[in-house]
Amino acid sequence: MDILLENRDTITDFTEYLVKREIFLRSEKIVFSPGEEELLGYYLKEVNDQGEHDFALPKGEKITGLSIEEGTWQDFQSHPQRTAQIEADRISYMWDDLIEQFSKHAMAGTQYHVSPGGFSDSERAIRVLALENRFTRRVLANSLRELILKTPQRQRMIRVMPMHNNTYYVYLLLPYIKEFMANYDDYRKARGNFLEATCYITRLIYPDARHVIGIAMEAGLNPHGSSEDLIYFDCSGWNDELEAQAKEDQQRLRILVKPQRIEQNNKEFPD
Repeated sequence: MDILLENRDTITDFTEYLVKREIFLRSEKIVFSPGEEELLGYYLKEVNDQGEHDFALPKGEKITGLSIEEGTWQDFQSHPQRTAQIEADRISYMWDDLIEQFSKHAMAGTQYHVSPGGFSDSERAIRVLALENRFTRRVLANSLRELILKTPQRQRMIRVMPMHNNTYYVYLLLPYIKEFMANYDDYRKARGNFLEATCYITRLIYPDARHVIGIAMEAGLNPHGSSEDLIYFDCSGWNDELEAQAKEDQQRLRILVKPQRIEQNNKEFPD
């Protein structure tokens, strides 16, 4: 169980394994495995026609049973691509840290800027963040880290990440420039409003969006740490009034007027 929980350590990865394990073991096929870790090793090495990890069996043969060899897990763990995956996944725990941070402030009522729905919207946003599996957390965290490292301290930067199920993440890095802001409180209010406008504009640009999750931080690396904002927009509430406001804000604030498209090819098991 320790091996299982350490290696399927997001709610999505864990439940997907349990569901497919149940279907496999309750099928008419006879299955022998020396231990749970050998089942897990077989599952992580195989994929089905949808590209998902599964207890896939060779095609074109009538198979009535399967015996999983002892040592399957150790063979999987020692494979170079598995080692590369573990190393690549390190950055994904940045996403876990964000979930913990947002959850702590939501439960304590210490959020600075919240969506109009208050705690309910915060809970929904955190739930969407937590539904990302380990691989998609790696992709999302890598993109956010890259943005933080390459954005100068006095420059604004926005990145939109389209993900599965028509969910769009908006990253906003907004500089805190003391010459233009009377105090930090004013900056946080302005940043929250700017993030909200960016989320609406994202829905304007991408009509297929069902959920838009906005995450905002200061621009540049700050040795004293930074603050984060999180907001949630349920696109089912989209209407003509919001569309008109989004169009106006897009031109007035110059948000995503000419976005550059960047395509990346990420592999769960790096070469």
